[in-house]
Amino acid sequence: MTTVHLLRKEYYEKRKTILIYAAAYIVGIIGIRLIFVHPALHEEFYHSVLNFGLYLLGFIFASTCFSEIHQLARKHAWLMLPASAAEKLVVQVIIASLLFPIGLLLLTSGASLIAELISQVAYRESIRIFHPFSSEVGIRVLHFLVLSSLFLLGSAYFRKHQYIKTLLSLFAFGMLIALLGAVLARPFTYSFTEATVQLSIDSGIHSIPQTTVSSPSIVFFQAVGKLVQGAYWILLAPFCWLVTYLRLQEVEADDAV
Repeated sequence: MTTVHLLRKEYYEKRKTILIYAAAYIVGIIGIRLIFVHPALHEEFYHSVLNFGLYLLGFIFASTCFSEIHQLARKHAWLMLPASAAEKLVVQVIIASLLFPIGLLLLTSGASLIAELISQVAYRESIRIFHPFSSEVGIRVLHFLVLSSLFLLGSAYFRKHQYIKTLLSLFAFGMLIALLGAVLARPFTYSFTEATVQLSIDSGIHSIPQTTVSSPSIVFFQAVGKLVQGAYWILLAPFCWLVTYLRLQEVEADDAV
């Protein structure tokens, strides 16, 4: 019941802000669609709007979920909530990673329906509404569910400018992993290149046979790719949630709560 009470608290405290942003989002979609978008690009426009909402607005929203613990005026009230660190985390995960994309899909669908009806009445254009249940949309929402955990983690760790600092941290980490991967993969790449060159010399430049070269390096790269993909879908979000939980516990311990 604590989780339900915390969700209610979040709703009652932020319902006016939610309504204002939702109305602005709907009006923006309708206005841009009717004024600037060519009739042949209706569906592409709605998918672009969804990407904007998920991967920009959604990440910014997730980056603010734990901003209270960095503000002295609000930190005490957050610490005094009758809930554990795990329950506080679960509530923010539900809001940022589940309720936000669901709400965004509903708003985008409703805005597209209103815009298409107005367009059909005013300009006699065919109706092409946004379809929230397509497989393409589902994959985007799943990606958001995974990636939003990174911004929740950044919200708990960074005191200011959480969104920007999280992006910079991800960029630096990505560069480090790419550099490390390039160094580790160099021997395999070299052996594969050497084998390819030898095959070209033996077969003739203009008569390379259409065969598949079986090389340990290819198997290695395929295995690494599957391992990374599996870690992304299965481990990344739980790992970020766990580290976020440990950070929240640290905050509570520092304040002797």
